[in-house]
Amino acid sequence: MPECRVLHCPNSSSDVFTYNFAPLQQAPVCHAHLRRLMGGEMWLLDSRTHYLRMGADVPPKVVAHHVAKTFDGRNMIELDVETTHPQDGTRNLSLVLDPKSAEDLRKNLGFMLGKGEAQHP
Repeated sequence: MPECRVLHCPNSSSDVFTYNFAPLQQAPVCHAHLRRLMGGEMWLLDSRTHYLRMGADVPPKVVAHHVAKTFDGRNMIELDVETTHPQDGTRNLSLVLDPKSAEDLRKNLGFMLGKGEAQHP
């Protein structure tokens, strides 16, 4: 019997979790993980290893971000990011970046920085 395809699970699979229907993609999983998956627990497919990540192995998900340009003598961009994580809950992060760093972040993370509402303190 194949192993459970949830990262770090030592159990053998007893069920199949369907994570895509077109094209059909499935992962063999143990009964305990199938119950958690069907119950709506957050998961992520690692496209490199084809293992499912769950629990602490799921990275935080960005659920909102806000951009404000600050003019304190320098042209800086303040970025407020709200993340959610299955184990840590919701967390907020605030960054003040120079325009080049903000653009690099936008390119690397796919944020549409600069399209938020500009605020002048």
